[in-house]
Amino acid sequence: MSHAAPAAPASAAEADVPPARPLLPVVALGLALAYLPTWGPPLARVLGVELTGGPLIALWLNWLAVGLLLAYVRFVERRPLASLLLTRPSSKDLEYAGWLWGAVMTYSWVIGLLRPQPVNEGVATITALPVIAVAALVLTTAVTEELLMRAYPIERLTDLSGRRWIGVLVSALIFVAPHLTFFSLDWLLYQGPGAAALYGLYLWRRNLYACMVLHLLINAPILIPTILRSAGP
Repeated sequence: MSHAAPAAPASAAEADVPPARPLLPVVALGLALAYLPTWGPPLARVLGVELTGGPLIALWLNWLAVGLLLAYVRFVERRPLASLLLTRPSSKDLEYAGWLWGAVMTYSWVIGLLRPQPVNEGVATITALPVIAVAALVLTTAVTEELLMRAYPIERLTDLSGRRWIGVLVSALIFVAPHLTFFSLDWLLYQGPGAAALYGLYLWRRNLYACMVLHLLINAPILIPTILRSAGP
């Protein structure tokens, strides 16, 4: 009785072959899901539907987009979540996130002494919310923005074009634009270095959980004026 010869193990070179370049329509639909929180409200207004709730819209719209995008990656693209850098962070990943957070906070302290940040409508809108709402916003943006505005566009546009800088450029432009609209141009001076640190950590350590931790730490100080306002007379 003959037996089929066992399949030869894949060579190291074969194991290192990158995934096939994705099709443009597949990436385009994934990007549409990732940027749902950006284009969704304007489209709703065009259709005559006003999404009320101010910045709290992000609490449900961002999580909806994340759920749809992760399902799309697993069941349509048929790729693992590791393709979005969702892998267990090492102690070094978290350590470098901590160091970068310290550098960003030091910059914020120095620039605050040299040029105190003027009150703007965006900051005032958020700090006027209840503490629990601001805490929820801080957590939501730290997790969802890393997936929607950094990981998916950077990784898929890199796969599509073969050039990582294209993914980074598109991601950065779309990430910065709504922040400038909501917080004014002052955002670049006061929060721009934090955004740069997030992109630096992403490209350096290639771990999305570490980026989420850094994002959470960078955003957390907005809770301070919120708590002080709530505790005031």
